[in-house]
Amino acid sequence: MSAAMHITRLTVLYCGWGERWPLGTLSDVDGRLLFEYSQQAMRKALNGV
Repeated sequence: MSAAMHITRLTVLYCGWGERWPLGTLSDVDGRLLFEYSQQAMRKALNGV
């Protein structure tokens, strides 16, 4: 039997230069911090915006 995993998530927003959009998700999984960029953030990076 495995122990239950505790996950807490927080959406990180970019707010600057007149823009506001989701940058990504910050997660705490049993004491480990993880960050995942949003699809919109990755598209903006690929477009050089």
